[in-house]
Amino acid sequence: MNKKDLSERDICTKFITPALTAAGWETNSQVREQVYLTDGQVIVRGRMVRRGERKFADYVLSPDAPGDQQAERDQFQPRH
Repeated sequence: MNKKDLSERDICTKFITPALTAAGWETNSQVREQVYLTDGQVIVRGRMVRRGERKFADYVLSPDAPGDQQAERDQFQPRH
């Protein structure tokens, strides 16, 4: 298999996602694929307004999954 013949999506599916899973990332809760990060820069010229190009990421990793949050110890002691 020649990697140069594969599309970007094929490379993500065959190589990157399995590597993330092998590294301990949970693909259902900690990994998001094909994510738009911004709506694009607002460009104003006189009375004309438009959006620039949207920022895009193939993968976004979030180490704090909703079910995996831990309670932290309070820094301050309660006063009486």
